[in-house]
Amino acid sequence: MSKRLQIDYTNVRTVEFGPETKLDGDILYVNQEDLLNRIDTSMFATTEIILARPGDDVRIVGACDFTQPRVKADAPETSFPGIWGKLAPAGDGRTVALKGVVITELMPMKASTKSLMDMKGPLADRCMMARHNHIILDFRPVDGLTTIAYSTAQKHAALTLAVYLASLAINRTPDSTAVYEMTPLEPRPDGTKLPRVAYLTSQWSAYPTRQFFYYGQSGSGCLPMIIHPNDILDGAFVYNYFQPNYYYQEEATIKELYARHGKDIEFVGIVMTIGKTETDAKEASCMWAADIAKNLLKADVTINTKAGAGHCQLEQQKFHIWSERMGMPAVTMMNGVSSEKPGDRLVISDPAVNAVIQTGDIVTMEFPRMENLIGFPEVPALMAYDLRGPFTITTGGNLQGSNTTQGGNYITEELDLPTEGWNRPTIA
Repeated sequence: MSKRLQIDYTNVRTVEFGPETKLDGDILYVNQEDLLNRIDTSMFATTEIILARPGDDVRIVGACDFTQPRVKADAPETSFPGIWGKLAPAGDGRTVALKGVVITELMPMKASTKSLMDMKGPLADRCMMARHNHIILDFRPVDGLTTIAYSTAQKHAALTLAVYLASLAINRTPDSTAVYEMTPLEPRPDGTKLPRVAYLTSQWSAYPTRQFFYYGQSGSGCLPMIIHPNDILDGAFVYNYFQPNYYYQEEATIKELYARHGKDIEFVGIVMTIGKTETDAKEASCMWAADIAKNLLKADVTINTKAGAGHCQLEQQKFHIWSERMGMPAVTMMNGVSSEKPGDRLVISDPAVNAVIQTGDIVTMEFPRMENLIGFPEVPALMAYDLRGPFTITTGGNLQGSNTTQGGNYITEELDLPTEGWNRPTIA
């Protein structure tokens, strides 16, 4: 029997502080003392929970991760298996989620990532995460704490609260339900079969605070492997401050492939590689991934995405080339594609890569004046700016939540959210 994942969503319109933590209709009330009592705060010098809602006059600085509250209805202790709670297979059974709210982690990033997010104004309109209510963990480390110890403690706290808050909806009638199952398909009446599509993706796992964990195990050094898509959707795959976890809980490409399964394609699974830095390693890893797709998943077609920037983009090129060499037409999806514009981040150059879909780009952004800041204004890459604005950043500036490398696009994502205070963009 294949894995069958059912996600029951309860809509959260807004979040407020209250005397107790509870769900009342579509309002989530949180009590700060209650939340802090549920986590280990020994690694933090100060702990504060801050709420930010769509339309609030605030700019969040150093927003490094977002997690949608999720819980396994029948076994809450296995909601993020391996990295939090008990180890158990993910991707099967019933999961309960709160839609319209995320747990947001802050961190003073020590790299060029800028991680800005406005909750109102023109840049909020182009930011899918500004459409959510944010429960922000503003936790400052104790003196002398290493970055990895700090990030590990904060991640555990965020996942703890994600499970706790989602558990408030276990006995609620959901507002919507999604089911994910790779059911085997029979030939059509005329004897023909739908094209079998494999999803290849290159993820990044190179530094202690910029890596992913799969069932609690670091992805660093992994070889290409087959992953059930439900595992990614259901908490077995968790990033540590590189890609927001929300992008994987609601992974756009997986959801679209499932939506088309049995209609015009047969979705046969995911092959994941880990970003390599050496040319020969890239070549071998991507050839291996394509070979797995061809000979184990029996794919007819491949589609690929990546996490990160240039290194994984080069691997997308090699995914594409090796797939075509093995007789599988390929499609490459990426953000950051432009045409002879300043700040062009496209590093693919092989003419064989001739089917590329652009899912969004970050261009010149005018940040307006915003009086209220939440987070870490001392982010090194931003110290040249008055973060209240106005200021301008071109391309390299990261408007957190403005696009994803997993196939989502800020214009078309999350238009069904029940939250208030944001301007729904008009789609031509």
